[in-house]
Amino acid sequence: MIVPPVVMIIPLFVSFTNLSLVGTYPGVIMIYAGLTIPFSGYMLTTFFRAVPRELFESASLDGASHFRILWGIVVPLSAPALVTLVVVNTLWVWNDLLIALVFLPSDELKPLMVGLTVFRSKYNLDVPVTMAGLLIAALPMAILYLLDQRCFVRGLTAGAIKG
Repeated sequence: MIVPPVVMIIPLFVSFTNLSLVGTYPGVIMIYAGLTIPFSGYMLTTFFRAVPRELFESASLDGASHFRILWGIVVPLSAPALVTLVVVNTLWVWNDLLIALVFLPSDELKPLMVGLTVFRSKYNLDVPVTMAGLLIAALPMAILYLLDQRCFVRGLTAGAIKG
C-alpha cells in the first residue's frame, strides 16, 4: 500500500514482457488485482474486527456450521464494506491512466480514459469534444455511487469506533 504504482512500472513491464502479458487484458487485470488487494484486505480486516465475536459463538452454539455462519451472518453483515470496496476499487481502476497507457499499447485495447487523451495534444485542444468525453466517462461512476451511496457511507464508517 505504501509503494506508489509508478515505482513498480519498470519491473512490472520487464516481467510482463518476459511472460508475454504486455498488450493483454489478463496482464492488466493481474496488475490491478495486485494493487487493489492490499487496501481491500486492510479495510475488510478493520471491518471484521468490529464485528462482535458473540454473534459467531451464538451461531455455533445453535448448531450452525462454519459455512452457514459465513453465508448467514458474515456475508450479510459485510455487505456495506464489500459495496464500499467495489465502489472505491472501481473508481480507482476506471480513472487510472498510467497502467493502461503503458501495458495496453495497441489502440484496440485502450480503455476509455486513455482514449480521452487523444483529444488533447501539444498543438490541439478540442475543448467541447474533450468535455463531452469526460462527461460520458464520469456518468457510469456517478451512477454507481448514487445507487450504492447508502451502503458506501455505512461501509466507510464501519469499524471506525469500538462499540
